[in-house]
Amino acid sequence: MTIGELLSFYVAAGFLYSQLNNITSSITDIVAGNESVVTLYNLVQTEETEPYRGKKKIQFKGSLSLESVSFSYDDQSILRNLNLVVNPDSTLAIIGPNGAGKSTIIKLILGFYRPCDGHLYADKVPYEELDIAHLRRSIGVVMQNPTLFSGTILENIGYGAPILERQQIIRASRLALADEFIQQLPEGYDTQVGEDGVLLSGGECQRIAIARALLRCPKLLILDEPTNHLDRAAVRQLMNNLTDLDDCPAVLIISHDMSIVSHADEVYQLENGVLTPYLPVTVVA
Repeated sequence: MTIGELLSFYVAAGFLYSQLNNITSSITDIVAGNESVVTLYNLVQTEETEPYRGKKKIQFKGSLSLESVSFSYDDQSILRNLNLVVNPDSTLAIIGPNGAGKSTIIKLILGFYRPCDGHLYADKVPYEELDIAHLRRSIGVVMQNPTLFSGTILENIGYGAPILERQQIIRASRLALADEFIQQLPEGYDTQVGEDGVLLSGGECQRIAIARALLRCPKLLILDEPTNHLDRAAVRQLMNNLTDLDDCPAVLIISHDMSIVSHADEVYQLENGVLTPYLPVTVVA
């Protein structure tokens, strides 16, 4: 091989490597894109409909009841003959191990699922009669792994809400114990959170999600596993902030943490699909 041929080989190999590198670096995006296309296709093909078709709109005041509710996934029984009443201005806690069906109760309350047996009522109106999408606007939900979108903290707290003044967002952040850490950031409320809140800690994401829920002044606030990312002192301060509000919402706490019971007016235990009043064990000396 001559020097010229050797140089030509290296030049050609360099061009080939560059193109191969572009192809291999795109494989991850191609796989992810294919998964998204498959998911969208399956969603379009599904024949499932909304569980409820009611049209009645009410000014929800925070009274909610589940009567003789049972629910199953396929042939697996999750909840059996469940009875629960949430009163306005009250705090109720449901405790139980992971996988007991606590998240299923949330989905039933939000109207994402319909019980196999029994009925749900909002302010004594059956769910079957209600416009569930309208009812959801009066319910704030903070899941244990809240969803944040790529954008600023301000945009994430105000997401989905009507046009609001910045001061309203700051007020909600203070109630949610988020304002203090936000003010310490170099760009404050204009700080980027990254996709799914990757630039923030779990506790910071949860506080932002709580602020977003409180911004709408919900009549019912559901907190799913609040102690996963917040310590007990923070949860205590949050509950104190809520009870000090003039328009304090009813609060439903879902948790496996037994320490949460001290913040509730009523406590229920969910185990093996059965909901019963929680009776703490008393140690006799």
